[in-house]
Order: sequence, then structure tokens, then C-alpha cells
Amino acid sequence: MKAVASEVRGFTQTVTLERPVEGITAGTDSRSADTVFNLSASGGGAVVRNNTMTNHRRFGVLMKGSNALVEGNTIDGVGGSAIVVGNDPGWPEGPCPSHVTIRGNTIRNVGRSGGYNQPRGGAIQLMGRKYPYDMANDRILRGLVVEGNTIVNPPGAAIFVGAARDVAIRDNMIIGSTTTPRSRSKPCGCATRARRRPPPSRSARRSTRVRPVSASRASRPTWFPARRR
Repeated sequence: MKAVASEVRGFTQTVTLERPVEGITAGTDSRSADTVFNLSASGGGAVVRNNTMTNHRRFGVLMKGSNALVEGNTIDGVGGSAIVVGNDPGWPEGPCPSHVTIRGNTIRNVGRSGGYNQPRGGAIQLMGRKYPYDMANDRILRGLVVEGNTIVNPPGAAIFVGAARDVAIRDNMIIGSTTTPRSRSKPCGCATRARRRPPPSRSARRSTRVRPVSASRASRPTWFPARRR
């Protein structure tokens, strides 16, 4: 199939093909029409390596190009997921990627902003989507590798995979925390932190004290009621 004409007006490019294409739906925007991407200008073969990304409000890396590598980066304190691989029909910035490798990255304390720690979120998120933002019914992502990464204090899932096939996940280190509050999202994906018992209330802390215990019981600290004066 060849293009016989092309016209650019502002941010819109109109391409005329040599003959009609069966099965394509035309319209005025991505909500009413199919989206066409130029794969030769969609970030294919990208390499994101040895960068430091800290303390901003969205993703560290949003990858929509195929045959890409994300390697050796440090991502700390970003509001969204550290690394996202997937399409986005509700906001069509690029095609559905494939053959992406995520290797040797250090990720800490990400995904704390509202909306990013939802049940399908994760420090690393690999997910194919259907319009507008739901997970796709088919496994449209393929050829993904996640290896040798260190993930500290994930927002729920350390690695979330959805609507994907041919995925390899190996040799990653996932470290939870006993001090960072757990997100409200349900456990999902490849790894989550264990639930913790909630701390005592203020009133309980005011009315209790810790009594020293013998060495034989030192490994089991016990709470005792305070005596009234």
C-alpha cells in the first residue's frame, strides 16, 4: 500500500492512499477512528541508559517504541510508575511496543501519587490497553524481558504484567519496607509487600508502657498496662 498524497495543516497530516483499506474506521479523532502510526518514526531501537530520575510527578520512562533497551538507570521518588511499557489508546502517543528489555535498573519509592498505585499499577508496568484505558482482551504486548533490576518499596506490585505474551522475568531483587505506608491497591502482579499489623492508637500508647523483660524473653517484647497512681 502506497501513499499518493500528503498534506500538513498545523498539527494534522492528511495522507491519501492509492486505494481504500478494508476494515479501517475513519473519524475526526482517536475516539471515533482507528489510529495509524508511522513505525519508522515511533522511537524504535531506543536506548535509555545510565540516567538518574528523581522526585517528579509522573513516570521515569514511558516506552512505546519497539526493540528498545532501558538499562542501568536510577529512578527514585517519582509519582508514577518507574518504567511503563505499553500503548495508550485514550491518549495515542505511540504504537503498541514489542521486544523491550528492562535490565539492571535501581528503582526506589515510586508510584505514591494518587491514581498510579491502583490495582494494575506497579514499579514496573507492562500492559497492553484497549480504549480508553482498560487492559486489552488480547495479549498485544510481546517479547519483553525484565532482568537484574532492584526494586525498593514498590507501591503494591513490584512488576505488573497484563495483556502480554513471551515475557521473561528473572534475577530481580525486590525489597519491601516496614516504614513506608502500603498503598490501598490490592495485591497483584509479580510481587507485593506483606501486610503489617497497624500501630496502636494514641490512646493506647498513652495508657501503656513497656516493661523490661529478661534476656530469655527479649525476642518477644510485650505490652503491659500502666499502673494508676
